[in-house]
Amino acid sequence: SSDVCSSDLDVGRDDDRAFCVGLHQHLAREACGSRERPPVAVVGLVRFLGEPGPGGERQALELFRSEVQPATYVLLIDSSQSMSRRIDFVKAAARRLLDVLNPEDRVLVVPFAAALGAVTGPTADHDTIIEAISAIRATGRTAILDCLSQAAGLLKDATGRRVVILLTDGYDERSKQNDQQ
Repeated sequence: SSDVCSSDLDVGRDDDRAFCVGLHQHLAREACGSRERPPVAVVGLVRFLGEPGPGGERQALELFRSEVQPATYVLLIDSSQSMSRRIDFVKAAARRLLDVLNPEDRVLVVPFAAALGAVTGPTADHDTIIEAISAIRATGRTAILDCLSQAAGLLKDATGRRVVILLTDGYDERSKQNDQQ
């Protein structure tokens, strides 16, 4: 991990803005390793540095540490009947997650329609993840919001970063919850 310290950073000044951009690029490369795109949290770094504080004063960057944390992913895959024409495409997209996992990351594969299907994981074993994705079949009606809420609960005991990836066509016909809940 790397530390960057400064007591009077002002992103309104050209030289400090160049420093921020350079810092952003450095952290993006470090956070991503060999990945092509930086995580969203790193992309937003420069925007936060330039915003004034609650009293209107400039915010200074005093200490920032970039470190990779293990993550637990819930791969929530819509397996309802409306997905039948695109299920092979969705499975291929889901398998691409394996390309960016770090060795300490864990994945739960969770198909859903009106309810959550059989949950596989959390596991770091790529063969188990691929097998779980391949076993998904499109059938039934869709309750996206209800299942999304339940899937988030699967992460309650996870340590490190917690991520839910939702793969769906967006057609929700059965949820009892609404998007305000």
